[in-house]
Amino acid sequence: MRELAASLTAVGPVAPAVLRDAAGAFRVCLFGPGALEPAPLAQLARDLLGALEGTKIGPVTSVILRLETYRLVVRALDSSAGQTTLLVVVGSTARPGLARIELERVVKAIGRG
Repeated sequence: MRELAASLTAVGPVAPAVLRDAAGAFRVCLFGPGALEPAPLAQLARDLLGALEGTKIGPVTSVILRLETYRLVVRALDSSAGQTTLLVVVGSTARPGLARIELERVVKAIGRG
């Protein structure tokens, strides 16, 4: 995970964190600055994609949010039966598109695209 974190240069230095729910059905792989608590960001990503699920805009695979000076990029992965996985990158960047592209490279690197 640290090698993948080092490849995310668009948002500055990030540290990896993996969070799971108690049932093991939901996992968030989060890459963010060490100064930010990962649990609330993981919950935000989960709630955001949950709110968009089943809407008329169609299937949502990724979302970029602007939060003051930070960008939050969320990418849903192809999931096995009974488990949902999100990749989340958060950091300060003026290039959110590059952050999304780098996150797509992480998806390919872990083979879950």
